[in-house]
Amino acid sequence: MHTTSHQFRMVGTADPSWVGRCVQAAAETLTCWGAPGERVAALTVALAELGTNVCRHGYAAGAPGPLEVELRWDDEGLQLTLRDEGVAFDPTAVPDPPVPDPDDPDTWPERGMGLLIVRGTGDRLRYRRRGRVNELRLLIRTRAATDWPVSRP
Repeated sequence: MHTTSHQFRMVGTADPSWVGRCVQAAAETLTCWGAPGERVAALTVALAELGTNVCRHGYAAGAPGPLEVELRWDDEGLQLTLRDEGVAFDPTAVPDPPVPDPDDPDTWPERGMGLLIVRGTGDRLRYRRRGRVNELRLLIRTRAATDWPVSRP
């Protein structure tokens, strides 16, 4: 059965303030679409983490470049896609950090948990490089967009 899809897209410069505005707009959009609160929270955390990674690691310091964020909700689920022209980096190739010993604080990681959180948020994470563009797509399988009531602002 084919259902109508919802789509949201923002294009800006990869800097933390823009990512923050994008996270807020995405949360408002998902809420307007009728997405369950836990899905809104999960996707906005993933967006904040991935967008921040592009800002910190994708572009040379002081020279941010373009960042495009797209949300799509269709029969497959909620998809978050980020596109940038920064350094090629495949986060799906990065192994999960070792599991820390809860009783030994020396094993607790100080960094590197962001991708683990993103992976735990969704059902599928895919990366591809098309020319100069990195594309990272996170899918959260959920009920079709038309299965939830949609409020109109």
